[in-house]
Amino acid sequence: MLLIEDRSAAYKADNEGKTALHVAAGLGRVDIMQEFISRRPGCCEPVDNRGWNVLHFASTRKNRKAVGLILQNPLLGNLVNEKDKKGNTPFLHAASMRFIIKHPKVDVQVFNNDNQNHSSVSDTLSTISFRYAEDVLNFFRSGLPLIRTKSQV
Repeated sequence: MLLIEDRSAAYKADNEGKTALHVAAGLGRVDIMQEFISRRPGCCEPVDNRGWNVLHFASTRKNRKAVGLILQNPLLGNLVNEKDKKGNTPFLHAASMRFIIKHPKVDVQVFNNDNQNHSSVSDTLSTISFRYAEDVLNFFRSGLPLIRTKSQV
């Protein structure tokens, strides 16, 4: 209802630059995300003070449904390789959690400001404890089919 009465509501941000869509993506509220995206598609483009777009929020917070909603929308394909202020794409953040997301638009050769790509971030974390790595992998294996572990690549 707010989006109908106040068109600018979808673009308003807090002091950290986060919009309502960023918050919804971080919380995995796909219902709210769908409402924003269908009524105001342009609201997916704003970034917060760190340079994070809506896909950064969804992927870093491990929200499979939110990531899936974004990846399935052809209008949002530009978000896949968009870098934040540190040069990290949403999927470089994902790689830092020891999984690699396979999607046709993901450029796995994108490097961040520390000259790291998906592969080097994953390799750097090879010392991560088995328990934590297993927990993360199990979490993602249970949901979105776009995700593969490094060993499955």
